[in-house]
Amino acid sequence: AYALVLAVACLDSSVFAAEWQIDPYMKATARFDDNVRFSVLDAKSSTVGVIELGADFKNESEVVKTELSPRIHYSGYASDGDLSNDAQFLDFSTRSVGERSTPSLDINLSRDSALDSIADAGVNRVLVNEQRNRWRVTPAWHYRFTEQDALDLSLEVDSLSYEDATGTGLVDSVIQTTKLSYIRSFTEINDFEIRFSRAEYESDPNGAINAENKLKDKVSADTTGVEIGITNEFTKRTKGSFYIGGESTEVLKSTEDLGSENVGESRDLGPTKNTGLTLKAVLDHKTEADTGSITLSSGVVPSQDGVVRDQDSLQIHFERLMNIKFGWGVDALFQRSESIDRAVVEDLNYYYFKPSLTWNLTQAWKLVGAYTVSLREFDQNSGEADRNELGLSIEYRRPPREELDRLEQLEQL
Repeated sequence: AYALVLAVACLDSSVFAAEWQIDPYMKATARFDDNVRFSVLDAKSSTVGVIELGADFKNESEVVKTELSPRIHYSGYASDGDLSNDAQFLDFSTRSVGERSTPSLDINLSRDSALDSIADAGVNRVLVNEQRNRWRVTPAWHYRFTEQDALDLSLEVDSLSYEDATGTGLVDSVIQTTKLSYIRSFTEINDFEIRFSRAEYESDPNGAINAENKLKDKVSADTTGVEIGITNEFTKRTKGSFYIGGESTEVLKSTEDLGSENVGESRDLGPTKNTGLTLKAVLDHKTEADTGSITLSSGVVPSQDGVVRDQDSLQIHFERLMNIKFGWGVDALFQRSESIDRAVVEDLNYYYFKPSLTWNLTQAWKLVGAYTVSLREFDQNSGEADRNELGLSIEYRRPPREELDRLEQLEQL
């Protein structure tokens, strides 16, 4: 919160020269979930009611663009009240566009539940409703020193902490990521980029405690990588990017004995090193009737339970407006996570598929029905957990000008 106040205070007075545009947002959802804890055994079902309220505040002048988005969220479980939770979010971004230099600042604050990160949650245990606090600060600077050449520099600090995660396996952590990129624009529709990055991950020394063996683990990981990539606008409706590179990760793990005989004794378990390829490919397509994207990625990702994993994922999004009133869509995620530290096998495959139907009642109000099926497969014969959700939502959001133009073009077809 102090970082947000400081950022606003440091803004140029031109930020406040233009009027603020305020767009409120509301969404109410009722759904049935046949496995609310995503458990391998003893699956429990429940009806769930969700209320989301928020607003987008936008201010744009000739030089500075600023956005502020507060949101609140409540989920109530009829058959498992222990899972009911509330959440608060605040997103802030500002950027100042100069002739050559464009500094920017993004701040994301959240107070929510570990239940909201199904794909990232630790494996081989039932998900728990633990309150977590997270803040992410990302200052960045884009500098174009010729019409064709530019540099990007960014620093991201991501802090995650839990109010009370004793015995859950969840750990507090901090990730600091630095990126430096050189960008060469060959034409107006394609760019070449070479990117250097370094990510430093560290879990809280007072993090995961193994109750059975009375051990306290600390994990840190340093990842250094380099990537080269191209972005290209194939048509006015379709664009894509492709990045490939390599990264080296060193994981350090130490264990402190909390047992009655050896209290305070610490053991360094030695480094685990991993070197591999990184990949990210994105394809975006948008017409008057269709919006779609495909994202393929591969790389090292730390998770909430302190295990550093090599992760591959394929994410798909597609939606089609059949006319100005009705539409349908599909979201899917296929994710494979494999632990780098083979001393502790923590592998997980996660699949997610969500078809939906939309009825635009007015320009701002819409009704959405969705069915979601998800599956988690665990290694070492730990079984698999499946989950089915059926939901109906009513949503209010005033569409932006470009969306209104798109609907008008669709109506004319």
